[in-house]
Amino acid sequence: MIKAVADFLRNEITPAIKGHNAFKLRVGINALDLVTRQLTLAENGDTAEQVRLKQLLGADGSLLQLNRVLSDKIAKARSICRRRGYRSISADHDGQASRRSAELRVV
Repeated sequence: MIKAVADFLRNEITPAIKGHNAFKLRVGINALDLVTRQLTLAENGDTAEQVRLKQLLGADGSLLQLNRVLSDKIAKARSICRRRGYRSISADHDGQASRRSAELRVV
């Protein structure tokens, strides 16, 4: 729908507009094109995120469901750490958790 509006403005309205208003119209069209690209990229990103979550969790479900499962697991791990007296959980840049003075690896 957004692409259709941008195309309509570009093809039907732009030729009839002159001067500064034509410039403002082109800025608006560019903004609509940007939104279209961002929505396309977000859709692809959601699919990739869902695939990674399925692999990580060994479960199937929608992106929302898988994110809830992951959030629940993180909350449970934090609760366990607090009960054991650990103050935080961290991971190194390579994704490997490490045990330091007040940190615990949670699997």
